[in-house]
Amino acid sequence: SFVCYAESDDGIHWNKPSLGLYEYEGSKDNNIILRSVDKPEAGGFFDNFFVFIDTNPNCPPDKRYKATAYMHYYRFGGYTSADGIYWKFEGFWDMPGKFDTLNVCWWDEKINKYVAYVRDFHNIPDNGDINAGIRDARRTESDDFVHWTTPELITFNETEDYPIYTNNISRYYRNPDIYIGFP
Repeated sequence: SFVCYAESDDGIHWNKPSLGLYEYEGSKDNNIILRSVDKPEAGGFFDNFFVFIDTNPNCPPDKRYKATAYMHYYRFGGYTSADGIYWKFEGFWDMPGKFDTLNVCWWDEKINKYVAYVRDFHNIPDNGDINAGIRDARRTESDDFVHWTTPELITFNETEDYPIYTNNISRYYRNPDIYIGFP
């Protein structure tokens, strides 16, 4: 797996600068910023690298950019960066879940905590086959981007129990009291 860097002034036209950090097919003329093969903590694999700018007023400048990543054997953890190009692994998070889709995270200034929406399964049959269970989205909180609450299942009242693969939850920019998800 690779994570690559691109930048844009308008969100439509993108520039992929040559960063020269990693060799790919014999050349360092590329925009690769992370390779799972170089990350032993990832067990040779990571996926669904989600980056956000930390708006926590107490965030140190060298950790302004944060990221979540799903890693080998359903491990989930965080990375930090000063510039969004050079990343440091901060560790695995001790929380239950499967995480094998994009898991979103940000600083919520209304509650002064990090919030993350992650994936798991429920209604797993007695034989333990998670693929026979129902995929779901869960919410967790952290004061420090290290220690997290147990993710809580998001339910939809008395509606049918639909599987949710990706949650795509974000805050509505015009009203921070509203979260929107397009699973």
